[in-house]
Amino acid sequence: MDTACSAFGFNSLEVLDTANSLLKEKSRSGFLHYFHLVYPSFKMGSRSTGDLQNYLQNMMDLRKKNDIREDDIIQAFIDILNEVNDSFSVNEAAEEMFDIFVDNLIYSYSTLLFCLYELAVNEDVQQDAIGEIRRHKKQKNQITEDSLKALTYLDMVIKETLRKYPPVPIVFNKCEEDYNIPDVDLRLPKGTFVFVSIFGIHHDLDNFPDPEKFNPDRFSEENMKFVKPNTYLPFGYSLRRDIGIRLTTTQIKLGLLNILSSFSVSLDKSHTLAFNNKKLPVCPEEPLPLKFEPLKD
Repeated sequence: MDTACSAFGFNSLEVLDTANSLLKEKSRSGFLHYFHLVYPSFKMGSRSTGDLQNYLQNMMDLRKKNDIREDDIIQAFIDILNEVNDSFSVNEAAEEMFDIFVDNLIYSYSTLLFCLYELAVNEDVQQDAIGEIRRHKKQKNQITEDSLKALTYLDMVIKETLRKYPPVPIVFNKCEEDYNIPDVDLRLPKGTFVFVSIFGIHHDLDNFPDPEKFNPDRFSEENMKFVKPNTYLPFGYSLRRDIGIRLTTTQIKLGLLNILSSFSVSLDKSHTLAFNNKKLPVCPEEPLPLKFEPLKD
C-alpha cells in the first residue's frame, strides 16, 4: 500500500477509505481480508466519484499554490489535464487514476502471494533468489531503479509467477471486422464478442512446455526468444498493460527484496493449492499457510 501510494503521490492514510470502496467494487476476492490485516484501522464505507474528484483537485491546487512538481503518476495526470483542458475532466482523471491504483494493489497482492507460495514449494528457486539478493546487497547500499533492474533472476521468478497465475485470467474482446480463424472452419462476424482465457493460453502445452512446472528459466535472456508472440499476456490486452507490468514488477521486487533479505519462506508439504473459481482475480480457495523463519548469517 505504501509503495503504491509513493508511486502515485498519494497519502496512504488519506486514501484508505477511497481505496477500500473501490476494492469492494472491483475485487471479489479475499483481498479485503489481507488488506484489513495490514491496515486494521480502515473503515467500511462507501465513496462517491465526487470524493475522488475533490482529492485530486486538492492535490492539484496544493501543488499549484506552492509551485510543487513531483515525479509521480499524479503529476502525469495533472500535466494531462493542463494540456487537454476541457476535453478531459478532473472527475474522469480521478476515476482513471484510482482505477489504475486499485488494479495495481490487487495485481501486486495476488502476484506476491503466489510468488511466495512457489518459492516455498521450490526451495532451489528460493535459494537462488536469496543468493542474488545477498550479492546485490553487498554491492549496493541504496535501492534505485537501476539496482532493481540488476536483479535479473528475481525478474524471471516474477514473470514465471505472472505466467502461472495471471492477475487477469480472462478478457473479452469484440471483433471489429469479419474474421476467419486460420486452419479452422469457423468465421467470426463483425461485432462478435470473444471470450479469451489468458489462464488457458499460459497453461497451453504448445505455448509453454510442462506448463504446471514453476520454471523461471523460461524467461532467461537466452530463452525469451522461444516465447511465442502473444502467448504471454498476464495483464491482458488493455492499454494499461505496460504500466501494470512496470508497477507490479517493481512492487513485487521491493516486497521480495525486503522479505528474502531477512527470512526464508516455507509451506506445509501436505497443503494442496486449490483455486476459488467464484472469485477474480485468481486467488486460492483458502489462505495459504506460509511460514517465515529468520535467515542464518
